[in-house]
Amino acid sequence: MRDNLHLCLCFSPAGDSLRTRCRNFPGLINNTTIDWYNQWPQEALVEVANAKLLEYSLEEEYKPDVIKFFA
Repeated sequence: MRDNLHLCLCFSPAGDSLRTRCRNFPGLINNTTIDWYNQWPQEALVEVANAKLLEYSLEEEYKPDVIKFFA
């Protein structure tokens, strides 16, 4: 059962809160894999939003605002 349990936790590294959480809950960093992601360029965020919106039927007049919000 334990072999199939996977969790994904997302924390912002900004500020002291991540350091405090890791200190208070050492299980967060023991036996885990940490993937650091850099900030995405705006163009990439817009492309991902555009691709995801193709899966939904949305009126054309709302698309630019929704894409802007997603990005």
